[in-house]
Amino acid sequence: MATKRFGENLRALRRIKGIGQRELARQVDIEASRLCRIEQDERPPPLDRLVALAQALDTDVYELLAHIDGGRELDQALVRPSRENRITGRIISYAAGIAILQAGKEVIDIASTVEPTTHDEITIALSPHAITLALQPHRSSARNQFHGMIKAIEHREGTARIDIDCGSFPLVSVITARSATEMDLAVGKEVYASFKATAVSLLTLQ
Repeated sequence: MATKRFGENLRALRRIKGIGQRELARQVDIEASRLCRIEQDERPPPLDRLVALAQALDTDVYELLAHIDGGRELDQALVRPSRENRITGRIISYAAGIAILQAGKEVIDIASTVEPTTHDEITIALSPHAITLALQPHRSSARNQFHGMIKAIEHREGTARIDIDCGSFPLVSVITARSATEMDLAVGKEVYASFKATAVSLLTLQ
């Protein structure tokens, strides 16, 4: 598959979502002229801005990095620190490229081109940057959505690391500091954590 510049990928996704350049710039709190330059760049912007763009487009950083030159290396760099989100469960079904993992009382949809054996116990990994948060349940392109309570918040250079207890398993999400402030996130607050089936890695099968 041909590679793209980052800016081309961003512009294409923005148009698919039906969001104008000025509106997207407003949502990520930058000047429209700065967004115009980002859409002309070959390489992605800093991580906090990359996360903000993904959230504004209702997608994840992996889709923004898809098919771009050097995207594979960037994708792997984001996955490496994701040891926080390791979940173990059993595969209960597989059909049409989607494996269903039973993890405690919850089920997780996983996109996989490799068919796992039903009832196999496996461990999955999920980057904190792939998890979006909302205060209410909502429809989105993400197949997985879980209710939980915030247990800890740590602010880091324009982003916020949110520890969430979802009952059957914990999750760690990294969102922009601005999003955390706008949602008034605090320890003890209930949230809904969402992520796409394509954001999950099957560690046992790698």
